[in-house]
Amino acid sequence: MGQTPAGDAQLTVQADDHQLRNLGYQPVLHRCWSGFAALCIVLSSMSVLTSVIASFDVALTYGGPAVAVWGWIAVSACVLCVSLNMAELSSAFPTSGGMYYWCFRLVGAKHAHFASWVAGWLNMIAQLSGNAAQTALQADLTVTLVNMVCAYQGIDPPQFSPAAVYGIYCGWTLAAAVANSLGDQLNIILNQVGGMLNLVGAVVLAVVLPAVATEHQPASYVFGHFETAQAEAVGVTSPLYIAVLGLLLPAWAYTGLDSAEYMSEETLGATTSQPRAIILGCVSMFVFG
Repeated sequence: MGQTPAGDAQLTVQADDHQLRNLGYQPVLHRCWSGFAALCIVLSSMSVLTSVIASFDVALTYGGPAVAVWGWIAVSACVLCVSLNMAELSSAFPTSGGMYYWCFRLVGAKHAHFASWVAGWLNMIAQLSGNAAQTALQADLTVTLVNMVCAYQGIDPPQFSPAAVYGIYCGWTLAAAVANSLGDQLNIILNQVGGMLNLVGAVVLAVVLPAVATEHQPASYVFGHFETAQAEAVGVTSPLYIAVLGLLLPAWAYTGLDSAEYMSEETLGATTSQPRAIILGCVSMFVFG
């Protein structure tokens, strides 16, 4: 008789845990994340909708459409190289420590502890600042949504003071903390829904925006216009510096590409699921972004 799905999953867990023990690492976390769930956490962390919306004005200000288009392609190619390396490492060292553990194993015994300490703290700072930036964006989007609804209803929108916006920010932070405290199953569902909504939303915007726009620029403008006037207005005159600042759009958009690797110890078939999640996440961001 063949294995049941539950039996197959148990064998996968045993194989995953055996690999960690071979690394001298004692597995302690519960494995319940599928490969699809790992992909969705990458998609949700990068969030093509919020990350591009949050920084799209940066690319239009610094370099314009030429930097937005060609910069996106160039940075995506570079990030793909990085993602291939991360995929290889996540397959060889599928631990919850991610880069923290990779540094410890690869740097060498003499500097292993210092390197992993630096990697861990830099990662912590990045997580705190990244989450704060995303939550601030959520607060701004909430205010924008309220104003849009009021305009649609023909009523005067409320005036949001800085304190009120900060209160919305704190509310979203508390909501995220509560959601992350309610167990794996809820978080798996939220990440899967969020990941798919990001892709669907990107397709909808790509179809709707050109359809409802009253004016369209020619292809020569989209692919060849290098905008400098707005940057020069704020004192940035170097074309190279303007182009580099414009690259903040794709650089910010790919933030969170490494998120799946920190779930390795909770993912079934982590040696293959995590590399696939990282690479597919990178490709999805490039295509849908």
